[in-house]
Amino acid sequence: MNWHDGSNWSAAVDLNVTQAGGRVHNGAKLPTSPQKIAIGRTRKSASDTEDDMPVSWLLQVAEA
Repeated sequence: MNWHDGSNWSAAVDLNVTQAGGRVHNGAKLPTSPQKIAIGRTRKSASDTEDDMPVSWLLQVAEA
């Protein structure tokens, strides 16, 4: 996950999401008013074979 502040993208933050886990929370808060949030799946290792299930989202604030 990373976010865009209108000028720059943040460094990526890795979160471990498991099927049996609940909500994901790493203790960090988003900065005030990010304009975009990118969330995507990355391979956990070279033997990770889930490449046929790419997942990503780009959430963007709608401007009025």
